[in-house]
Amino acid sequence: MKIANMEIKVMAVVFAIVSGAVSGSAEVLKAETCRDGSMDMGCVEDMAKPMSFYPEYDGYSQEPIWQITSKAGGEVGDRLCYDFGPYKLVVKGIINLADLEQMWRSSFKRKLVEIDLGEAELEGGVIPANAFWHVGKQHSSTCAHVDYIKLRRIVLPSNIREIGAEAFANAVNLEQVVFPEGLETIGDKAFFNTALREVDLPNSCTSLTGGSHFKNCYELRRVSLPDGLEIIPDRFISGCINVSDFNIPSTVKHIGDRALNECRSLATLHLPESLEAIGDYAFWCCDGLKLVVFPANLKSIGVRACEYWDVVPDRKIYSKAVVPPACAVYDNDIKYGPFGKTTANYHLNTGKFGVTAPKGCAEAYNNAIGWNYFPGFAETDDFPDASVDVVTQDDNDAESAYYDVTGREVLHPQPGQLYVAKGKKVIFR
Repeated sequence: MKIANMEIKVMAVVFAIVSGAVSGSAEVLKAETCRDGSMDMGCVEDMAKPMSFYPEYDGYSQEPIWQITSKAGGEVGDRLCYDFGPYKLVVKGIINLADLEQMWRSSFKRKLVEIDLGEAELEGGVIPANAFWHVGKQHSSTCAHVDYIKLRRIVLPSNIREIGAEAFANAVNLEQVVFPEGLETIGDKAFFNTALREVDLPNSCTSLTGGSHFKNCYELRRVSLPDGLEIIPDRFISGCINVSDFNIPSTVKHIGDRALNECRSLATLHLPESLEAIGDYAFWCCDGLKLVVFPANLKSIGVRACEYWDVVPDRKIYSKAVVPPACAVYDNDIKYGPFGKTTANYHLNTGKFGVTAPKGCAEAYNNAIGWNYFPGFAETDDFPDASVDVVTQDDNDAESAYYDVTGREVLHPQPGQLYVAKGKKVIFR
């Protein structure tokens, strides 16, 4: 009799899921604990044979939503046994690292595709290293085969302060991450090789440890970084060939090695006046650039940092520094500077001038190692801004609210930088 009742309950669950799919509305599945032996969604695995009635690609636009309210860490993991098809998980309440591991397992072994932890609180406030990337279990030691998790979207807990190294690395289906305000630190390779399309880091996130945080995210189109960030790390978005919108905050002083190399869809690059150093290969093969303005405070440019920016009529390069920024050379070859090798590249193909420098500085640039890559120099005292065509000078009204070009409020605007105030683009003075 007990077995018969169990079969009836299982079939009722399956019918509810299928009915929801047919009607075109998401089915909400509320999980209850099964420690008392009762049959519910959390106990499907207790059966001798797992059930899988819901096809992974069923042609319907919505997956079932499974809601869990947890009163203590460790409760969620006990309930994640759902195996009928792609589904979304919404968790409210307290969770711990064991729950995160079970979520990874459910996205790896089963079909968990979306996680909403916006109303959950993670004990300790830190998503640990490799939380959703277990190389020993996902990568074969005998061949190059890798099994990937199915996760497409995650809303992170509102209380997290840190995301550890490689936490979501190689989550190749992950298209969206919602970062909470209060997040302070993102670790090395945290989102390496994911399918993210946009990245909006909160104002609180001004610490990026390690490098390669979003490297090889081939679907990435837009990146918005917070004001207050001083360093763009090594290989930060290296290889992100489709990024066309990347803002560099007005507080950045250093751009790391290979930080944006092979970002071939970038057409303009607004470098802030705070910038002092550009690392090796930082913009290597960013051959889509049409306008670059090196700031007045720039002191150095690294090895091959701007190589393969061949001079063509529609590409404009300006340098506002009165003293030419020092150029590192490759393999001790003074003819091989940041822009390429003077005897081998494409700098003589077209154009009378390669770079426009401040008035009275053309000769200094022409004689400077690295800058002498270019065939000639124009001079000006009216430099363009790489991000706008026309700007309005601000009246420096102390009561004005200032925003960067992505809409973030800037609490400490810097002189000479572009902001939006009172609905207009302005230069703060």
